[in-house]
Amino acid sequence: MASTTKMMTALLTIENSSPDETVVVSDRAERTNFTQLGLVTGQEWTVGELLEGLVVVSANDAAVALAEHVSGDVEAFVELMNAKAVDLGLEDTSYENPHGFDAPNHYTTARDLMELGRIAMESPEYAGLAALPEVTVESATGRGRRWESTNDLLATLAGAIGVKTGKTRGAGEVLVSAAERDGRRIYAVVMGSKNAVADSTALLEFGFDVFQPSGLRLVDDNDNAPQTDLDPQPEAGPVGTMGRREWGQMAIDHILTEVVSAEAIEARVGELAAEISDDYSERVPVVVGVLNAALIFMADLVREMTVNHEAEFLAVSRFGEGGRVKIAMDTSVSLEDRHVLLVEDLVDTGLTHSFLTELFHTRNVASMSTVTLIDKAPRRIVDVQLDYRGFEVGEEFLVGYGLDYEGRYRNVRSLWAVQDFEAFTNDPDVLARELFASDRVAG
Repeated sequence: MASTTKMMTALLTIENSSPDETVVVSDRAERTNFTQLGLVTGQEWTVGELLEGLVVVSANDAAVALAEHVSGDVEAFVELMNAKAVDLGLEDTSYENPHGFDAPNHYTTARDLMELGRIAMESPEYAGLAALPEVTVESATGRGRRWESTNDLLATLAGAIGVKTGKTRGAGEVLVSAAERDGRRIYAVVMGSKNAVADSTALLEFGFDVFQPSGLRLVDDNDNAPQTDLDPQPEAGPVGTMGRREWGQMAIDHILTEVVSAEAIEARVGELAAEISDDYSERVPVVVGVLNAALIFMADLVREMTVNHEAEFLAVSRFGEGGRVKIAMDTSVSLEDRHVLLVEDLVDTGLTHSFLTELFHTRNVASMSTVTLIDKAPRRIVDVQLDYRGFEVGEEFLVGYGLDYEGRYRNVRSLWAVQDFEAFTNDPDVLARELFASDRVAG
């Protein structure tokens, strides 16, 4: 996580002190290594000055000085950081220090950083600091220096407004970024990068290119505004969680593990079909499958549905350095005023799903819901609404039941996680040798 840690340090400082309070620098703060304001033991600084150094300059000595000012010592402040992380729902974040030095129990995820960055930017004090391209930090003794922001994105990307940089040997380059254009704000998180500015620029430009406002609004039952042409969306049903191999049936040479059996998939597809049939009992959905991977899942799903429906397909492709999405094959009929059920095999970053959602909304669909067999939530970049989910998984590379590797294994009835990707790519037929011999492929 590196110095993106300082987002939490800044938020707690803003919440628990005022900018004009005086901070007396301790010996521990003076001795803090790497990026520094050059604090000297006994010096007096204001909280506001140190916050400028913390957020804009990413000063580690300022982080320690502020932590001691807020909580009395660094250890008590770290306890406050972890308690705040729990309060904010940052389930996969743990702090050991206020500045971001590598430590065994100092970690986070892209999703948690995205959420923390969004919360930080809701603070006017933090947002104002994060957007500053430079500051002149002066202590109470009159010594001052002009510092440029560590966030080079502020100078290179149109609309960039924050939020925090970081870099350590263990974490690599880390950047939580945000930009605004035409009233739209988009966030991006890059971790373990070799060029965080370039990677973040690609993500943000992709977001602005692809995610256009639809002009449509969902209205709940308590809203007095006029209804739109979109029906309320059904709530998501229960979801299976793959977790750590609960459904594993067999392993092959430590290269692959079966993580969801054919029987578990069949049962879950039946449950999803029943839920969808209930929700569409008075509507005729147009079931739109995203080729190629969703084909098998969609075929099994519609066979189990007990309502009349129509079936359509589309395909998407990516192009350009930013991985922009475009339609490679469109539906054969107009979707205007139709009730669309989008079928995807897997949703991970959410980028393709968001693109398709916006596309269908611009085509004036009457309603839209999404069903996916696999929700790879840890890889999410943008928030998406998934109305029906089969199984929630981690970051494993999966093959089987529509998911392929170089065209192989779409017809396998179960789902397999690749444990040793190098070994698998060196011998991609290792699974086929086992499955074709054991009658585990779809006939």
